[in-house]
Amino acid sequence: MNLVKEIENYSNMVKSIDEYFRNKYVVENVLRAVREKIILKEGNMDLFGYAEYNFHGIGCRVRWENVTVNFDYSYYENTFEIGLFSPFDIFEFIKSKNEDFELSLDDIVIKLNRLVDENLLLTTNNKFLLRDCNLPLTRYVQK
Repeated sequence: MNLVKEIENYSNMVKSIDEYFRNKYVVENVLRAVREKIILKEGNMDLFGYAEYNFHGIGCRVRWENVTVNFDYSYYENTFEIGLFSPFDIFEFIKSKNEDFELSLDDIVIKLNRLVDENLLLTTNNKFLLRDCNLPLTRYVQK
């Protein structure tokens, strides 16, 4: 398993999910649109085929076929942005796609920290971000 490739896949799916809601409901701030009931808190979406979504706290969980993507929005300068992920988010994403996946959550944490040491990931408060993801969050996340 190539963890960097899995993180890239996860990050691309998160971007696609966020763009889906922004475009479908013509909104800039997806979480605000959920709170203002422009977007239902839970429902179905026609992204990746047929998928179910559920907004929670400051995040969203999307499930389709055998894949689960859970992510949180990060609050920065009065905006909510995507990009940061927790070890559990990546663990759940990989495990949902591969029932035979044998690494534990602790193993994932160790591997993520190695990627930080290799300068491939940035980290803050037990959240991680791909260094070269071209997301604005790189401005406040430090190695």
